[in-house]
Amino acid sequence: MLSLVYPSFLFHCRWWKFPLLLPLYQGEQKLCRGLTSRFKRIGGLTGFAFCSTRPVLAKSDSAEIILYQYEACPFCSKVRSFLDYHKLPYSVVEVDPMRKQELAFLADYKKVPVLKYNNQVIKDSKEIVDFLCKQVDCQQTNEDMVWRKWIDENIMKLLSPNIYRTPREAFQAFEYINSISNFSSAQKIINKVFGAAVMYLVAKRNKKKHELGDERQSLYDAVDHWLAKAVGNKKFAGGDVPSVADIDMYGVMKALSMMKCTWTDVDKNTSVKDWFRRMEDKIGGSSRVI
Repeated sequence: MLSLVYPSFLFHCRWWKFPLLLPLYQGEQKLCRGLTSRFKRIGGLTGFAFCSTRPVLAKSDSAEIILYQYEACPFCSKVRSFLDYHKLPYSVVEVDPMRKQELAFLADYKKVPVLKYNNQVIKDSKEIVDFLCKQVDCQQTNEDMVWRKWIDENIMKLLSPNIYRTPREAFQAFEYINSISNFSSAQKIINKVFGAAVMYLVAKRNKKKHELGDERQSLYDAVDHWLAKAVGNKKFAGGDVPSVADIDMYGVMKALSMMKCTWTDVDKNTSVKDWFRRMEDKIGGSSRVI
């Protein structure tokens, strides 16, 4: 069937790198949606697509989105991946892992990610993604929800024992702190030294808690299980386009890719590479507003 694709000039110019172009991009997308709706009413031309096939801003066109996060946190990376895929502009507040003063507005909660969406505050990565799904009208199937639960219960518990497996790897995991501009030199040193030591001990405790023998092999097996059972012979778990479960899993793997030792081993000993590259292409550039 004939398919016409409207070439969004501002999208191809990557408006998210130039926030001042956002109002123009939003106006362009509204025009596209209006044209699409009108042409669908004329003769039932449901095979025509006049706008970019990427997701467009919906209810959240004018929303102010702020993500409180750790840059290297897999839970935070899941949220960023969803925002990036749906091209929802957002800013980030990097939280000091030791002091957490950035979360002072939450009296009894000191975990990340936390999302501010206009005047609403949403906690926990799953709850945040579920909330954002409603804002962009994305649909989750039962299978999607099953795999998202599987990722949270099976993949996430393997992360700390692998990321902080040795003192050296734990220290490397905190290298990202060097790039955080709002941290003082003292903050960076304290977080790298004490943060690495604490997380190394946490990793050992979690390995024992979950009765993991070879933590690396457990991670390889879990990643390959996802690829075999969720993705299979398809491009993505969602078929030709990523599902929310794909985006969740990509967010986790994206965070792992920041950990040189862990990612090198996962890349070498699993079949994740092709799926990961396809997801990178679909996610595209970041919609983070600097």
